[in-house]
Amino acid sequence: MIRKYNAPVIMISQDMNKYKEVFAFLGDILDKKEQARKLSDFIISYLEPIEKIAQSILKDKRASVYYAEGKDGLMSEPQGSNHIQALEYAGGVSVARIPKQKRPPLGPPPQKNMTGPGKEKKLRPRPNNVTIEQITKWNPSYILVWSPGAEELTTWNAITTNPQWQTVNAV
Repeated sequence: MIRKYNAPVIMISQDMNKYKEVFAFLGDILDKKEQARKLSDFIISYLEPIEKIAQSILKDKRASVYYAEGKDGLMSEPQGSNHIQALEYAGGVSVARIPKQKRPPLGPPPQKNMTGPGKEKKLRPRPNNVTIEQITKWNPSYILVWSPGAEELTTWNAITTNPQWQTVNAV
């Protein structure tokens, strides 16, 4: 990207646990330290208490959730994916016990003039295909939907209109 755009590249982490570090870094390089401080204060005041409360929820009392993506809802993310990090952070449990397949990191390999939290290049979890039978067996209490065509609600429509999905209690 550096060569393509002839400009510096900043890579930051999408990990919720690194938000304060990312905000501080961006505040420094963008000369917006006060805004960065406000965002970090928000994390301390509102997000960190959620995690503490969530940790107090007994494991057998946590909401079971299927995270659905893909046009038919039959793709999901493995534990640890940043797609479901907010769910896990808030105390929910992803029912999809699927292997962590890996795909290459986004963007070019790190270069000596790249900087920022997240510059380390790691393999990223990739979504896995699942079946209606698996989802029915997992029996989630809720379904969290991500649609690739959000304005068309493709995944939502597939889940709510396809008769196969009617075997899932959360539908």
